[in-house]
Amino acid sequence: MKGEQIENDWRSITGKLDAEYVSEAASHAAFSADTQTALHLAFTGSLIASPYTYLMDVILPVIVFEGETPKVDGTRSSA
Repeated sequence: MKGEQIENDWRSITGKLDAEYVSEAASHAAFSADTQTALHLAFTGSLIASPYTYLMDVILPVIVFEGETPKVDGTRSSA
C-alpha cells in the first residue's frame, strides 16, 4: 500500500505571459531592480443577467520578472 505523499518544499510555478500593462514605469522598475511585485488577472466573460457577467479573478501576490529587457516593436513618439 502506498503511503500519503508529504510536501517538503515550495512549488515553483513558471510561465510566459504576453499582455498589456497599466503602468510602464512600475513594470519596468520592478524588472530592472529585480524586485517582487503582484499580478492581478481579471477575465470577464459574457453577460449572465444584467448587470452580472462571468468573471474569473486571479491574484498572485508575489511574482518576479525574469529574462531579457523587454523589446518594443516600432517607434514611440514623445508628444
